[in-house]
This record gives sequence, structure tokens and C-alpha cells, in this order.
Amino acid sequence: MVNDPHGLGIALGRLGGGARRGSKSCAAALAVLLEQGEVIEGMVAGQVYGANALLALTTARLIAVNDREFKPDVVEVPLESATTVQGWQDDRNAALLVQGTSQAVQIERIADRPLAMDLAQRIRARIAG
Repeated sequence: MVNDPHGLGIALGRLGGGARRGSKSCAAALAVLLEQGEVIEGMVAGQVYGANALLALTTARLIAVNDREFKPDVVEVPLESATTVQGWQDDRNAALLVQGTSQAVQIERIADRPLAMDLAQRIRARIAG
């Protein structure tokens, strides 16, 4: 039996092969940051601050982690009524910008565009209530 209390393996399984391979170290860092009982509801892989990254919506928060060597960047955006989500896409990639009152994160070069659209909708639904 696999020990995956946060659903990280399931979320990674939804990513495309290249995104999954490129985000292995991000996934390890994210696994350490997740709290007891926190479950991933949606996730995308891309780049934050020029480094491979994961953006995950969990039952408790929205968190981005990149694989910057020696000190990964970790950004948490509070999901409150003032939080906004913007998305862009072209024929190959998508990007999401999530802005809260105190923090913002932009994840670019998301190859799995349908996952990016799904995550944006999930974040908007969470914000709405």
C-alpha cells in the first residue's frame, strides 16, 4: 500500500510526462511543506521566478514551490474575497497570476493547459465561497 496522505502522487499523475519529470524536486519540497490532513485538490507545473515549479491548491491554502537550488522559493497566497486569478494561454503554454492582498504568484510555461484552466476555476470557486 502506498503512503500518500496528501494526494501528491495522484496530483502528479495528472501532469504530462515532461511536467512530471521536471517537477520531481519541487514535489519533494512540497511534500515536506504540507501539513497533517492537508490534501491537494489541484496542481499545475510550470515556472516561478525562472525555475521549475508546482502550484498547488490544497484543502487549506494555495502554495507555489520552485526548485531553486539550495533555497527553493515558497509562495503562499491567501484565498480571500479580494484574491484574483488571471490566466493566459497560447497554442503551446498557459500562465496563471494569482494575486491576494498581501502576496502574489505567477506561474508561467504551463504545458498542461487544461489543468491550468481547471485550477483557475477551482481557485475562483474557493474564493467565491
